[in-house]
Parts: sequence; C-alpha cells; structure tokens
Amino acid sequence: MEKDSIQMGDLVYDVTEENAVLTAFNKKRTTLELPNQVNGVPVSDILPSALEGCESLKDISLPMRMEMLPLPELKSCPNLEAIRVSPLNESFSSDDGILYNKDQTVLLDCPVGRKKAVTIPDSVICIAKGAFSGCKELQKLTFSQNLETIEADAFGDCIRLHEMILPRSLRYIGKNAFFHCKQLRKISIPADIENAPELSGCSSLDEIRVSPANESLCAKDGVLYDKYCNTLLHCPKAKSGQLHLPLNVSRIAEGALTDCGRITGIYVPPKNTTYRDIDGVLYSKDGSELLFCPAGRTAPLYLNTNVRTIRAGAFSLHTVSILLIEDSKSREYWMQSSDLAAIGVAEDNPVFSSENGVLYNKDKTTLLRCPAGYTRALTLPATVTKIADCAFAGCNGLQSLTLNEQLEEIGNGAFMGCFRLNSLHLPETLKSIGEHAFSGCVRLSSVYLPHAIKLPENTFEGCENLMIIQY
Repeated sequence: MEKDSIQMGDLVYDVTEENAVLTAFNKKRTTLELPNQVNGVPVSDILPSALEGCESLKDISLPMRMEMLPLPELKSCPNLEAIRVSPLNESFSSDDGILYNKDQTVLLDCPVGRKKAVTIPDSVICIAKGAFSGCKELQKLTFSQNLETIEADAFGDCIRLHEMILPRSLRYIGKNAFFHCKQLRKISIPADIENAPELSGCSSLDEIRVSPANESLCAKDGVLYDKYCNTLLHCPKAKSGQLHLPLNVSRIAEGALTDCGRITGIYVPPKNTTYRDIDGVLYSKDGSELLFCPAGRTAPLYLNTNVRTIRAGAFSLHTVSILLIEDSKSREYWMQSSDLAAIGVAEDNPVFSSENGVLYNKDKTTLLRCPAGYTRALTLPATVTKIADCAFAGCNGLQSLTLNEQLEEIGNGAFMGCFRLNSLHLPETLKSIGEHAFSGCVRLSSVYLPHAIKLPENTFEGCENLMIIQY
C-alpha cells in the first residue's frame, strides 16, 4: 500500500488511503494534540520511535480513531502528566489525565510524570498491568471502593507512595504489583485476598495489616502469617527491634526474612516444636541448623558443637563476626553467607584456626574459607601450602591478595567470581591448580605462572582481559 509523508506544522505523518500515522514531531513540545484526520483519513497510530526523547512533553491528546495505544512508549516520556482522549473514541476514555477503557471499568495507564494525587473513580474494577508503573512522583492515591483486581506490576517503582489502604472489595493482587515501592511504609490487606502479595523492594515497609475477616491471612505485630500463624509469609523489610514468633509457627516461607536489616533479635516460645532461639538467633529445635541471624545484631556470634549446617541466606545483609568454638567440624555452610565479614575461632578449637577474619585448619597449612563480605587486602600466612576448593568463591569485595612463597595447591573454583581482582602473582612453588579456579574473574588482567605448571582448560574461563605471563 502506497504511503505519503505529509508535514503539518511540526507534525509529520505517513499517510495511506486508510489511515495516518504520526512519525515525528518537535521534541521541545510540552503539549501534543493530534487531529482526528489528516488529508481526509483518520489518525490511528503513533510510530513508537516518534516518542523517543520526549523529555519536554507534559500533555498528549489522542484522536477519536486511535486504534493502537503506544503505552510502552508513553512510559518513556518522563514528564508526561496527562493523557487525554477524544470523547468520540469508541474504545478509550480519559478522566483527570488518566487513561481508561471506554466505560471506565479498567484503569489502563497513569502518565509517569503525574505529581498530584489520584482518586480512582468507583466505576473502576480493575487496574491494568503496569498501569502506574514508573510513576515516581506520585505520593497519594485513593482507590475505587469497587476495585476487584490489581494486575501484575501495577505500581512498580512508585517510589514515593507511603501507604496502601486497599479497598474491601479487592479480590486479586498480581505478581510484583508493588515492586520497589521503596517508601511504602504501611499496607492494609482486605478480607478476600487469599495469597500474600509480593513486597520485594519495599525497603521502608514496617507494618502489614490484615482484615480480621480474612480467612487465609493474618498479621501479628505488623508481620504477615497464614490465618493460623503456622507459616511466616513476610516480615516487613524495615521492621526494627525484636521479632517474637507465635507459638504455632512451624514454617518460614522462602525469602520471608530476607533483607530484614533492622531486626536485632528473634525470640521463640519455649513450647514451639519446630524452632528455638539462642541469644536472639533462630535455630532448628535441636540447635543443629542455624536458620537466621538478625542483621541488626552487633555482638559476635558463637557457634557451638551442635551446629552442623547454616541455611542459605542466614546472614543476609550481615557483617557480624563468627566465632567457631569447641568441636564445630563443617565449613561448607560459609559458602552461602554472602555478606559475612569475618570468621573467628576460639583458641581451644581443636579443628579450626583463624587470622584476620579468615578461616584455616588448626595448623594454618590450609586456607579453608575467606568470608564473602571480606573487603580488606589479604596476605597469606607463610604456613599455608593449600587453598581449599571454593575458598575465595564469591569474594566480590576482595581487590588485593598476596600469596606466600610456600603455596603448592589451589583447589577447584578457589577464586571463582572474584571479579575485583586485577592481577595475581602465583609463586614458583605452586604445583597444581584446580578446575575453574579463576572462572569469572572478569577484571583479572595479568597472572604470573610457574613455567612448568599444567592448567585445566577452564581455569580462566570468562577472563576475557587476561594476559598470562610465565616465568
């Protein structure tokens, strides 16, 4: 189909016998009002590229025959405050600069530059996917009292919203509906919501409320549980002080305590059959598994002989020092303690020793684990002859490492993912290097190797900037 390019003022259209499409306009415009027709044919679309770089645009008016709404592209106009639609449009409508379907039962889009408060009409029963996504200046919102559905990502990145009082009529909340609402402090969940809403990225949230009439969920001290407090579903990220678990809790949902950086202690009723607390730290009932160490804790943590495993994420956001005492024999759990800053060992420990926060065997011939939150420069003791498997894996803050002249063996994956290491001088005494020993060390630019050593093919996998220098 043939099309002509027609310019009307600073608006440029591609025009065919059937319709006209806006392809370009002056990006300094603050308002854009599209006509219903160009050369006798209806304006029905906006080319997505036409809206690129529209940082000045604040107000856009769409014509009566607009068939395709460029919603993703309008989200890229950071200062857009109002979307208006011709009253004659058969599919869409607008009210107070907000876009709806024709009968205003579905709220489709709020422009991302919206600053003034939004009151959603009571005709609205659904907030569409991503409708308020990116509205970073919006601070106050009043819901429709007939609202039933909030779809996925509806309020993503609404970083200035402080409180969500969801209407009693609400029955469904989609995935990541409140993602990264980082100033949201309180949320009230109505009676008919069955599943816990996802609240990831809500870093200021300190209280969750639930209607007493809800048959699936409840809240205790601002923390979300299932109805009978058997499962802890979500602890607000900004909750501070002590967390007291109810007597009946027998399960903690995955991620329920992740990133709770202000809790100073967790306490469990003695008659709870699943969990126990020791000095404000959460353990399994028999004390063999450390489940969660509150990030607000400042005192060193002493592990006794009963501890055999530490659950992944137990030290999320944590920089506490760990002291191994008595007969603790396992070290694999340190692999998951991603923010741990130091590992200490009691002097009478018969198995382990430590120096400068790094874990060794008793006689310091083997370096067992450098905690992943370690950020200081490290020089290995002269006694070390072996670096164990994965000993430095995930130490993203480690920038400077000096190896000793007695080192003979580097284990599998020993330095995997140490992406801040720039260079490394391997001593001539080195006899073997394991599989994937330096995989993912993307900033490693030079390595000095003994001339006779044999390397697995994957030793430096992913080290794209590396130059190997042999003696």
